[in-house]
Amino acid sequence: MKMICGLIVYILFAGACTRCGGGTAMTSEEGTGTRRDNVVPDKLAPSQYVSWIEDKNNGMEKEKKIDDIVFSVQYRPVPYVICEEEKKNEISDSLAKRRSAELSGMQYMNLKIEVPQGELLKYGLTKNAQYEDRVNYFSFGMQKDIQLVEAGDTLPCLLFHYERVYDIAPYGVFLLAFPKGKDAEGDKTLIFSDNEFNKGIIKFHFEGKDIKKLPQLETI
Repeated sequence: MKMICGLIVYILFAGACTRCGGGTAMTSEEGTGTRRDNVVPDKLAPSQYVSWIEDKNNGMEKEKKIDDIVFSVQYRPVPYVICEEEKKNEISDSLAKRRSAELSGMQYMNLKIEVPQGELLKYGLTKNAQYEDRVNYFSFGMQKDIQLVEAGDTLPCLLFHYERVYDIAPYGVFLLAFPKGKDAEGDKTLIFSDNEFNKGIIKFHFEGKDIKKLPQLETI
């Protein structure tokens, strides 16, 4: 029951969090060549914690550009999810512990797809009928094309929510949740088979050493 409640609340609150083949893939790290080994703070206040997780130099966000489309994945540790739910710079220790217990059965990520201009839902379409097909795929069908591999196991995407942007926007955000595997803090690779823009199989690798060194959330 706690897991179900956690998933429901995650959908409700995470929906407010939008920052969020062919071709040659290039990660943001490869593109900039600026990956650095930062000194990790022991604890961070909520706003600082969110900023730290979203800093690409800390290994929790991966990006690949294939032709004209940018695919990015944000790893969302449980304290980050709690910060995004509360939207406060002070979170009580009791609340953090309660929500951590409710959310701890899953691991969370966001997948973002961005095109250079126009609306993602209409990008590259040649017929009006294709629009509804894309909406349906993004809302329901795409879930089966996403997996998480860790410790030799392939984990299904159990929670999937398309955060639809009704204004014209060149991007879309997909909220994902996977079961915890044998090694929740080990190396993991998100695999997305892009069947909409025909970019093939796209992989985003997260290193266990980066996950193990995450700072703690400062509570009151």
